Amino acid sequence: MQSQIIRNKLAGMLAIASGVLFLASGYHPSTAIYDLVAAGLKEYTAKDVWQVAIVPLGLLALVAQLGGIVVIIGGVLFFKNRITTGKFFVMIGTGQGILTIILSLILGLASEGSGFLGNYVLWFTGTAAGIGIICSIISRTIAIAPVKAGQRR
Repeated sequence: MQSQIIRNKLAGMLAIASGVLFLASGYHPSTAIYDLVAAGLKEYTAKDVWQVAIVPLGLLALVAQLGGIVVIIGGVLFFKNRITTGKFFVMIGTGQGILTIILSLILGLASEGSGFLGNYVLWFTGTAAGIGIICSIISRTIAIAPVKAGQRR
């Protein structure tokens, strides 16, 4: 129980630091994925369906553009043991995860060759936005939801 509280507080501190780094660097996530989902909805669903589904998708895209502020809110939620909601906010505010990073690496290597790898790693480790992304991924990974009475982990 005590280690769980410590992990969540550490996750909160990392998420808040990540949000501050995003604000300092001016980073905000790309809305390209939201645009792709919206285009897919318009293409493959009935008009009545995509007109309803586009509203929450647009709200998510709007919230994502707040970037660092949303990540800081997620960090505060970690402190309040609202882990699932906090992870959602950090994920939306960051706009990237391990899968996105791996996909970017594969696509970059395929299109630009091995020179891309050095530039990508340098960007991640040498910029405030890159370090903020790393901190946000770590914070989402180490945060643990509290165990309810009668449940096992």
